[in-house]
Amino acid sequence: MADAFAELRSMILLELRCPPLPVMATRQETGQDVITNTHDMLSVFMVTAFRRQDEEDNARRRRQQTEIERAYREGLPQCVTFTQAYAHMTRFATDYLATYLLPGAGFTKHDIRVLPPSYISPCLAEEIRAYCRAVRTLTGEGELPDGSVEALFMRCVVSARHQEQQRVVGVPVLVGVGDDIDKEGHNPKALEACIEVL
Repeated sequence: MADAFAELRSMILLELRCPPLPVMATRQETGQDVITNTHDMLSVFMVTAFRRQDEEDNARRRRQQTEIERAYREGLPQCVTFTQAYAHMTRFATDYLATYLLPGAGFTKHDIRVLPPSYISPCLAEEIRAYCRAVRTLTGEGELPDGSVEALFMRCVVSARHQEQQRVVGVPVLVGVGDDIDKEGHNPKALEACIEVL
């Protein structure tokens, strides 16, 4: 059965301009630590929240996320090095994921263990590249660097600067590439391409 919310999750992840980061998780069944990534963890958290259908918790989480997203958008364009960008993205991912933790459930944001860049595996590096390709397809921004993961992260910084400039001047953020722009300013073909990439 197809995941009915995959497209929505993909769009949210693309809009955030934060590539997947390595994160330590613990398997409930075995108690073993495993390395996954922040996008996969966020997807699980989103589905769980949707199934709960708790309006009060959804409102609390949305208020927190709005503030976290604002701070991230304002801070990311200020990063000038990979180390600064990675630290900023780590804080953002940790804080954002923590909004899904239920108050009183015994977990805090300190239980979310985003790992340093040395834990970026070749597989995760490919996911980061695919994420950056999808953002590029969605926004029509310049070519991706062919080099390192560090260069891809810095491309996200450039994308965030571009996104913030678009917000300031009122240009729609989700404008795609090509001539097929609909009346809302979106490119359905570019959107489909992004979903296929993810």
